[in-house]
Amino acid sequence: MCGVSIESNLANMCAPCLSTEVDITDGISKECSLVQCNGCLRFQRSTGAKGTSGIYAECPLESLDLMALCLKKIHGLNKDVKLIDASFIWTEPHSKRIKLKLTIRKEAMRNAILQKSFIVTFIVENLKCTDCSKQYNNSTWKAVVQIRQKVHHKRTFFHLEQIILKHGAHTRAIGMTAEKDGMDFFFNEKNSAERFAQFLSQHVPTRSKSARKLISSDNHNNTANVKLTVHVELAPICKDDLVIVDKRLAQLCGSNLVLVTRVTTQVHILDPLTGRRAEIPSDRYWKTPFEALDSASSMVDYVVLNVELVDEPRRHRPSTASDVALVGPDDVMAVVEVARVSDLGVNDMTFSVMTHLGRFLSAGDFVKGYDLGRCNFGSQQLYHLQADLPD
Repeated sequence: MCGVSIESNLANMCAPCLSTEVDITDGISKECSLVQCNGCLRFQRSTGAKGTSGIYAECPLESLDLMALCLKKIHGLNKDVKLIDASFIWTEPHSKRIKLKLTIRKEAMRNAILQKSFIVTFIVENLKCTDCSKQYNNSTWKAVVQIRQKVHHKRTFFHLEQIILKHGAHTRAIGMTAEKDGMDFFFNEKNSAERFAQFLSQHVPTRSKSARKLISSDNHNNTANVKLTVHVELAPICKDDLVIVDKRLAQLCGSNLVLVTRVTTQVHILDPLTGRRAEIPSDRYWKTPFEALDSASSMVDYVVLNVELVDEPRRHRPSTASDVALVGPDDVMAVVEVARVSDLGVNDMTFSVMTHLGRFLSAGDFVKGYDLGRCNFGSQQLYHLQADLPD
């Protein structure tokens, strides 16, 4: 055709001319379909049995996993065709199109090997996977964990949310709903719900109770469909809360009225008048639970007028290893003279208080504290106190 001298072949044509007459891509699909879940954005690797959506896998865009999945979907790439190169062509993410540029090599006839590049377009179709479908069908979950904390401010609950996200403890949940005093986590397996409830107890003081509800049963096969409900109650105590403890802890710390410094698997408390600290284990707390008299939102702004350090109290070691009442390493007792910020320029009222923050305070600093003289708690716990509240 072109008049170029070539080796003799059956077609008596050179490779460029032969490529115009013979299409080696004939029989190879130029347009295929990919199934993607629009909930979790995973792609379907294989179709399932009748009534199921198949197996889905995570394949990020333009990844090797997605390329391998696309190549498997192309019909006609058999052993007679040699794949030389494959690469993605950029498309708009919302176009529902994935384009793959392929370069193949094939023997058109004896002593005539041709190479050609072409584009295969994949149309993305949406089909929810089994896991995402269960989120929209309330009858499919088998276990639910109900987390509740009955307080006005949920500082401990918000801290627990960050722990759940950090450790990925919610990954096996098929659904989550926000409730008035907490959240509900739905699971497809009872073991996953029990492990999740155990995870919560390893980070905050909790007590839980479970209930089972029979949905259906098959007497012939001796099987039953049972739903599990695990109710997890968080201790209604948050950091910086003002609480009243029982007599035993009061003897350990030195006072009934203490501050909550931390809430982990134990409740960490501090007596600001002596600087002694103690830890209340979760099981011990739930035997004699107590609620907060006041929270950090009720604190008043004060200005420090004078700081006078006092001798650090002698460290007291209890007889049992479970009870810890030690003065913290950063706690230095001091007598501090303060005044309300709201009283500046109005009156000359000042207060002399004992505090454990002597190491950090100096004249002119602004601090927050509870104004017990103006508080009206109205709690029954106050009637058990034999001593008057400090100023």
